[in-house]
Amino acid sequence: MKRLSFRHLLMFVAIWSVAGFPLLAGVTTVLGINNTLFSIMLRALAVFAALFLLFRNIRIHHSLALCLFLAFWAAYFSRLYISLHILGEPTTFPASHYWIWSVGATFIPSLAVLTSYKPVFAESLHRSFSCVAPFATAVLLAAGGTTITTLSGELADHNRWNTDSLNPISMGHIGVTTFLLGVSLFFNGVSDFKHRNRVLLAFFAIGLGALLTIYANSRGPLVALVAALGLMLVAGVQKRRTWWLVFAMGLASAFAWRTIAEVLFANDGIFDRISAIQAGNDLSSIYRMISFAGAWDQFTQNPIFGNAIEEQRTQYYPHNVLLESLMATGLIGSIPFIGITVLALYSAWRILRRGAGDLWIGLLTVQYITAHQFSGALYNSTTMWMTIALAIAHYASTRSPRHAVAIQTRPGLVGGLR
Repeated sequence: MKRLSFRHLLMFVAIWSVAGFPLLAGVTTVLGINNTLFSIMLRALAVFAALFLLFRNIRIHHSLALCLFLAFWAAYFSRLYISLHILGEPTTFPASHYWIWSVGATFIPSLAVLTSYKPVFAESLHRSFSCVAPFATAVLLAAGGTTITTLSGELADHNRWNTDSLNPISMGHIGVTTFLLGVSLFFNGVSDFKHRNRVLLAFFAIGLGALLTIYANSRGPLVALVAALGLMLVAGVQKRRTWWLVFAMGLASAFAWRTIAEVLFANDGIFDRISAIQAGNDLSSIYRMISFAGAWDQFTQNPIFGNAIEEQRTQYYPHNVLLESLMATGLIGSIPFIGITVLALYSAWRILRRGAGDLWIGLLTVQYITAHQFSGALYNSTTMWMTIALAIAHYASTRSPRHAVAIQTRPGLVGGLR
């Protein structure tokens, strides 16, 4: 019973950090109610669950990773204190916003998973993620739309799927997450799913995820999807089945080409937005370049300790966590940040090379590390920090052959293919 309670707490903390809010946003939109109160309550529960795990179930899987993790956050919290309470820098949000997100939503949950994870949790996590993410995606497809309310109060169609509380970028990423979970089920599914149910869920997740990713019409999630699948192909995961998956994805792409061409080729569609980057007239890309250059300039002003928590030209975070770590914490914080990111990517690579039932952890880690080079801030990148913690803790605790065999699930055959 004790072990079961730890398992459930860790599952709740991990799933809420990655797919919880998209599910809540979709459900509350369908019901027509405000999600603020529910979001606060669930985030508070996640913090309490994480604290319980930290005080009762600490396991040090990778001491170097833990040291790098704590070193970065010590540098970042020092920057927050100096910028917000000593220098009084002008910021977009009140000081409480940065502390609540960085400590409560990001640091404590990811630290809890990094230090409380057990390999026996992998299958339960996979099963839960594989149910929650597709359900959230289906609800968001039903609840969302492409209209937005302009500053003048009028409705305008911008050809990007969203809800009042979830923007197209987040929509795209939950779509990619669902897609990748479907891919992981296609190769090595959860062992207690019946074979037929697993195959159906795999294709259901892949289809739903692809549809929401396309409708979201956001480039960052597409880049993250290509990065995750590309690394999987390079890793050589079950090569013959990989090519069957590529073939199936090609058929799905042809179907999408014929059925939702207006999303792909219309003004402000995916291809139009990509060509706008090449033409140099995409406003969001220009804005990103300005913030990138500003963050680098601020780093060069104080390369050891950093300069500020926000990029001064745009008065916002620079939408690239690597540049932000340089800008905010200098070499003192960016070196451990780069170190733990490299460890997470190495762990993801080894997980993908192993090709076992934990494939999903490697895929999601690559997705969200890639994603946050284009969007999000260090203090609110809950998905990135959670998948980093999962990848490092899982690989570190399953490096021995004995543990590696323990996480293998029955591979099964997809469509009878060998």
